[in-house]
Parts: sequence; C-alpha cells; structure tokens
Amino acid sequence: MTELNCNEVLNQWGNFGDNNPIEYGTKFVKADVENDGCYHVIVVESLAWTIGEEGWLLSQGYVDINDTWIDWHKITEFSGIQRYDETEVGYKVSALVEYYGIHEFGGETLSNEFGVDFNGVANEVKKEAEVIALLNEHGVLLERANEVLKATVIYHNESEIFCTMKEDVEAISETVDGEGVIHLGQYKHDMITVSESLEQLQTMLEGYDVEILSDDEEEEDDNE
Repeated sequence: MTELNCNEVLNQWGNFGDNNPIEYGTKFVKADVENDGCYHVIVVESLAWTIGEEGWLLSQGYVDINDTWIDWHKITEFSGIQRYDETEVGYKVSALVEYYGIHEFGGETLSNEFGVDFNGVANEVKKEAEVIALLNEHGVLLERANEVLKATVIYHNESEIFCTMKEDVEAISETVDGEGVIHLGQYKHDMITVSESLEQLQTMLEGYDVEILSDDEEEEDDNE
C-alpha cells in the first residue's frame, strides 16, 4: 500500500493521522479558505485495526475551532498536546474530532452510492478499492485514482457502483448483449457483468496485464 507522510498536502488536504491512511485509518483536514478557523474533515476508520473486523467507515464533517463550547483543556489532556498555541492546526482539528466524535461536527456520509452504517453518518465499505474511490471523489489520494476500476452494475433495473483494484482483474470478456464482464478469479461467482462495454473496459484497464477472453474460452471455463 502507498504510504503518506504526515502533513503531506494532497490537493489542499493534509493527512493528520497515520502514514498509511487505509490500513490504519486517519483524518484528512482541509481549510475553508472563505471562513477563518473553519475546516473540512474526512475520517477514515479501519475496522480491521480498531475492532478486528473487515471493512472501513468513512465520514465527513465541518469544524470551527472558534466554537465556544469546545473545552480545549480536555482536548490537550486527551491528545497529549502540550502547547495549544504552538500546535499545528490540523492536529488540533484531528484531536477535536477524535475526542468529541464526527457526529458533533455535522457528520455525514461521503457518498450515496455506497453502503451506510447503522448510525447513518458514515459510508461502510468492504474493499480497499471502495475506500480509494470514495476519497477520490473528494480530491483525496488522487495519485491512486488510476489503481481503481469503477464500473456500473445493473440489478433489477437499478444501478450499483462496483469497484475493484485493477491489479485484481484477471480477464475481461463480453456477453451476447455486448455488456462487459470482469473476471476476478476462476469461478463463475467471480464474474461481474457491468454496463461498460468490452472496449470501454479495455481502455479503463490499459497498462494492466489483463486477458481478453473469447466466447470459446468462456465456454471452456464454464465446463471445467
């Protein structure tokens, strides 16, 4: 996985948490240039790291560090910040969200295209590709955008976003109706039919070693 240095600014977002934001979680902070002391925050929580379960929670909020209800004495004790006036503001924002919780800062999901946790304030996803796709939509981790294949699946006349790491795609093909098929393994349940055509998938996967299956090869795979 790609690592980030703390405070590295990506498209104006700073990483104020772990150097590996996907594996261990982090908080991305970006200043609201129109409102002094106000900051946008994106929280990435790795469930594998926090509770030993598969998946991630991603939420966003808005912090005004000038709010009078904030108890900075408690924040400094909780976070270990020794001198409030000398601490980089991104860490102050991160400490605030860690202490009070994102729900106290207008916490909400990043997208309506992905699953939502039971509290309704965070997207709950199971795959690294989905984490990257969600962050990309908000201008974070854009240097990893090309690693993710994002396609559209149709279920019962309703569309659903499907994401996977491009390196995990073994082969692609098409149905008799011209829909694209993504093969993630040797079994039939590893085949995902998407709205994108075979030609579109080829373009999206350019530069990756992906096999293009013919109809004959698909039939042979089904019979094995």
